[in-house]
Amino acid sequence: MVGLDSTWLEKNDLSSDIITVPFLVEIEMSPRMEGRMPIAVNNEKKFPFSRSQLAAEGIKPDVARCVLVSDNSMGPVIPKGSVVGIDTSTIRVNNGDIYAVDHAGQLRVKQLYKLPGGGLRLRSFNRDEHSSEKFSHQVVLDPNDGITIIGRVFWISAFR
Repeated sequence: MVGLDSTWLEKNDLSSDIITVPFLVEIEMSPRMEGRMPIAVNNEKKFPFSRSQLAAEGIKPDVARCVLVSDNSMGPVIPKGSVVGIDTSTIRVNNGDIYAVDHAGQLRVKQLYKLPGGGLRLRSFNRDEHSSEKFSHQVVLDPNDGITIIGRVFWISAFR
């Protein structure tokens, strides 16, 4: 996973404008544990951002997170292995924007659309392999299989 370790930080003085943003990760549970896999902040792996870059996007450093894209569903726009910056203070859906979501414990990055009645459509750019998914309001709110919007993607670092 991409990140800066403490050894690198000790040897390299970062400008006062640079901060490090933690990653969100899925927490693996033992087979005996039931229910949703929690998604948590991993403070061991971080990505550098400039405060001025975040300020230009209107994002406070304490609400910024990073996510490693682990599949090809958003390719070619966001290829597998890319890192995206997430604004966790923006969870209201603006149709067509890209968001990180917690879908029953799975960390996913998708384009979101509101559906009538409070449902959601999750859309991938790679529609040949990943079709759109529609979820009713009841499914979105389900405590076990529901969808929680983590935040809007504000930055993409695409690796090819």
